[in-house]
Amino acid sequence: MREATRRILERVGFVVHTANDGRAGLALFRSMSDTVALVVSDVSMPELSGTAFLKQIREEGHPTPVLLVSGYTENESQSFLVDDKHAAFIQKPYSVSELREAVGRLLSV
Repeated sequence: MREATRRILERVGFVVHTANDGRAGLALFRSMSDTVALVVSDVSMPELSGTAFLKQIREEGHPTPVLLVSGYTENESQSFLVDDKHAAFIQKPYSVSELREAVGRLLSV
């Protein structure tokens, strides 16, 4: 899914950087936070979950939009996004149009 999502986002004009796990993703984000327009993260990742990643960057004061993806249902995901207008969730598997719509909503906030 990571590679498919990367290709989709690159096709619509994003420069995409990927990481193999949550800790590597957090380190990458911290090194580039001033230039990151959007983070896409799986809820279940090795080393640091997507929800822990989201919590950490919010605690550090970063309002960067975050799109969480997972096999969880949307109802199960609501606890991940409590009162965060800069975060959204889509369920896997998702279509190209669902990804584009979610990204568009997040970037228009």
